[in-house]
Amino acid sequence: MVYSKPYITCFGGHSGSEPSNDTWVLSIEQLPFKWQKIEVKKEIPPPRVYHTGALCTTGKAQGMIVIFGGRGKNQDTLCDTWGLRKHRDGSWEWVKAPQNGDVLPTSRFQV
Repeated sequence: MVYSKPYITCFGGHSGSEPSNDTWVLSIEQLPFKWQKIEVKKEIPPPRVYHTGALCTTGKAQGMIVIFGGRGKNQDTLCDTWGLRKHRDGSWEWVKAPQNGDVLPTSRFQV
């Protein structure tokens, strides 16, 4: 989960039988609070658990929620990075972070 005013955003997790790649937001601006599933029409990150998420607070990606790593559907460790942003028109978009050459972080997940 990541807090980015006015939303608490939750991505991925486990359904009880397999990893998920659902994205949910909870607007905490006014009562009653209500979870909303985000539908993204373009590419989305693959399902995962045990990943890390944070809010980017500087640079060109300021305000973007970033996720990294985790464990995928086949228990494989992931080393991809994705960013989630909300556009002014209200739509949401996942963006896969570009690679800088052939060097990637080591695949990992946290238990």
